[in-house]
Amino acid sequence: MASAAKKNVVNLYYADEEPLENKSSDMREDDPSDESSDKEDDPSDESSDKDLHVIEDCLNDDHIKNNFKDIRIIGAGAFGKVYSVKHRIESKLYALKVVPINMEKVDKNEVEVLASLYHQNIVRYHTCMIIKLREAITNRNLSSASDEIFFKDGNSSACNNNANNGNRSLKSCSTCGKNEEEIIDGCLVIQMELCKKENLRNLIDEKDIFTMEETKRRNIILDIICGVQYIHDQGYMHRDLKPSNVFIGQDNKAKIGDFGFARRYEIPVTDEADGNSPTSKKLSKSIGTSFYVAPEVEKQPSYNYRADLYSLGVMIFELFYEMPWGMERSETLRKIRKRNFEDFIKIENENVRGILESLLNHEPSVRMELKGVIELLS
Repeated sequence: MASAAKKNVVNLYYADEEPLENKSSDMREDDPSDESSDKEDDPSDESSDKDLHVIEDCLNDDHIKNNFKDIRIIGAGAFGKVYSVKHRIESKLYALKVVPINMEKVDKNEVEVLASLYHQNIVRYHTCMIIKLREAITNRNLSSASDEIFFKDGNSSACNNNANNGNRSLKSCSTCGKNEEEIIDGCLVIQMELCKKENLRNLIDEKDIFTMEETKRRNIILDIICGVQYIHDQGYMHRDLKPSNVFIGQDNKAKIGDFGFARRYEIPVTDEADGNSPTSKKLSKSIGTSFYVAPEVEKQPSYNYRADLYSLGVMIFELFYEMPWGMERSETLRKIRKRNFEDFIKIENENVRGILESLLNHEPSVRMELKGVIELLS
């Protein structure tokens, strides 16, 4: 079984594996403890093996080998894999996100957004390249990244399971449940800032966020808010704000990453910022992760940057309200989506309770602007 495929973390920009050159030529090693080895072959395993060889082929390209060394697998997800690399000339560490693509249909959105952003609270983009495969392959259920994913309530959605199950093919969630084929003839390689091992999801799940100094936790929240404000000031919505997309940089600042679903929004011509305003851009409904996605994204044909404010509210709640992992967490977050805020009373900080009640309002125009959030937290 592929050791790289065993990773269940999506888009982590940190290093904790052996260099690629120390691995076997097909980037795999047998794991006798893996119970799945005794099970009937899964048709998708063949596709997964293809994906591994596609990325291996890209990493063996002369441009990659001539410029980078110490290549380590650090994350795997629905759209590709992420590696830590060391630049041969600069001797600096970077993250390389490698995404199998059809070169005629490559989605340039994430690169275009990242290239236009430069801020201390955004994972820094450096450059990108497209590498052509020596031989194209036909892969089932693997397509160029789309701006749509289809989900159910909770983290156990069908697409999320596919995205996080390392034994499955690297594929766009837009094809979940569809029997589609696509020609894969290249890889999009995005070179980015390499962050620390921990992301915000880790800090929450391991309870570190609740034991750290209050000032440090507040600084993390303010970093996120400043990053979101900058994104909005540049005319973008992130549309997938969640703890696993917030990383901790080498400078100890929180940084927002993963801009695959980010899109521009049309700024209303009036002062009205209602997500249902006719000047809000018509966008896809099936975007984001269900616990974090704003209600209007699911229900309305138009929405604007205030959809990100709802997602931010859910994250702030998780940073101040300690929840056990599993069903209880799911039920608590479902209550919030149903406007049941009874758990807010357990949060001691009155200003935080006020922020949550505002940001988690189902009416977009009522949500507090980020400047007001910063004032209440400062």
